[in-house]
Amino acid sequence: MKLFTITFTLILFGCTANSRPLDRMASVIKVKEYIDDSLGQDEAVYYFNFNGLEKKHRGASTRYSLNDSEFVTNLNDKQLRVKTAPGTYKMAFYINSNYYEVFTDSLTIDPQMVQVYRINLSKTPKIQGKPIERKVYKPVIYLYPKTETEIAVTVDIHGMNPFYYPNYNDVWNVTAQPNGDIEYNGESYNYLFWEADDEDHLEEVNVKEGFVIPRDEAVSFLEEKLTAIGFNSEERADFITFWGPKLAVNEKSLVRFEWNETCDKFADLTIEPKPDHIYRFYIFISALDGDFVLPPQVLPQFNREGFVVLEWGGQVSNYQPNTSL
Repeated sequence: MKLFTITFTLILFGCTANSRPLDRMASVIKVKEYIDDSLGQDEAVYYFNFNGLEKKHRGASTRYSLNDSEFVTNLNDKQLRVKTAPGTYKMAFYINSNYYEVFTDSLTIDPQMVQVYRINLSKTPKIQGKPIERKVYKPVIYLYPKTETEIAVTVDIHGMNPFYYPNYNDVWNVTAQPNGDIEYNGESYNYLFWEADDEDHLEEVNVKEGFVIPRDEAVSFLEEKLTAIGFNSEERADFITFWGPKLAVNEKSLVRFEWNETCDKFADLTIEPKPDHIYRFYIFISALDGDFVLPPQVLPQFNREGFVVLEWGGQVSNYQPNTSL
């Protein structure tokens, strides 16, 4: 059997590398280790026993990554055998979307040694049968009527664990001013806010266009794109102070924008009276683990004439493109 020198690379829903250590939702426990004289001095063996794997998933196709390469194997009942060279390794495993990915800490193994580990799998929560992957962060809704107007704003959220501000009871009945001021229950607001858990959008689409943004270009990139799209200075400041830090935390990020009808998958937005223009504009950010070239998206331009509604939000995604293609 070919021997591998193993380093850590991550595994993606959809068969490529992804995610972050904070997603570790399983425990990896060493059960025993022993010397096997039948192994050579340049050989060692890991056994991983998957606890919590439902019977219908035993023998399933399992993905794991070794030394920047991804491998697929069928589990023998609930066990995976990995033969390698002695050394210190980190590993990752992906059974299927019913279970969280598993990331190990550093595992040191000596020549002719066999180590047996128990992995306690955790099942992923679901929305309508699909795993929850990411939160839809801070969609905020700005209202700009032509004159002072009584407006009913309804948000039908498709995700789970929704949060609203100000308090939402089936509808926001507000009074909005042309400058964007919103009056609700005797209080004044700059925008209406909601948030919820939902699936990872980038995992579900074929990403053919977007932007690859280094950390030191995060703010200038957002300023340029938002200005060209038609955000005003207050909207830009709100957007950048929220999304700038999330973009700048990565050495390099993939950024993709979605707008208007595409955003309906997260929530339906209904405004009465009907605006002249409703713009929904979401950003999706994923940290890149390798070099990647992507054709830039052609972004929309907003028409700010008449009664205008703007909503922006987004997600921090697990998505990682296949950089080997």
